[in-house]
Amino acid sequence: DLLSGGSDGLLCVLDTLRCEQGGKAVEDDAGLHLVMNTCDGIRNVCFASRDADIACTISTSEVLQMWNLNEQHRGSLCTRFDDVRCNPRLCVGESGGYMIGVLYDHASGRAGLLAGS
Repeated sequence: DLLSGGSDGLLCVLDTLRCEQGGKAVEDDAGLHLVMNTCDGIRNVCFASRDADIACTISTSEVLQMWNLNEQHRGSLCTRFDDVRCNPRLCVGESGGYMIGVLYDHASGRAGLLAGS
């Protein structure tokens, strides 16, 4: 599978094997496994779990969302953080911070947000 996101706000899971077949196998978006609408342009996509079943998106308006990709809850929104950039530890004067990405550490099983000011 291939995970992609873009300025249209859609987070898509593509069946790459089906897409390789081309023709009728991908007509009418048949190569799509799943489409999630984040309601905002996506500028960063990454994974935050050992089995890559949690996808994180950072939007063009600095909103962090976490999406479930496992079979039982596929496509559901786990959580949404709208105000990370307003965290006092990231603000300099009246300027808010920004998010760079989510990094997953396999050894500890924890994910962390990389952000700046």
